[in-house]
Amino acid sequence: MSANSATALGVSGSIFKRVVGGLGGWVWRQWRELHHAAAVIGTVLWVGVQPRYWARPVRRAFLRQVLVIGIEPLWFVGAVAVFVGISVVV
Repeated sequence: MSANSATALGVSGSIFKRVVGGLGGWVWRQWRELHHAAAVIGTVLWVGVQPRYWARPVRRAFLRQVLVIGIEPLWFVGAVAVFVGISVVV
């Protein structure tokens, strides 16, 4: 929409430019905030997944937690899957 068509609609060109400019400023502020948040989150995740920054007790606790939550229950989940599969087939 050009300034002439905005004036033809009864809207002053300067008001139209001010509204569009304000909207553009708001969009750029939101973009900068999103960019900053993404940079912080990415940095935290990048540093967090590098084991050289972990102390030995932290590494050991993390590995134990993975073992307890992710590995040990596999037998139970596998048994339940077999029983559910058999019950669906039969």
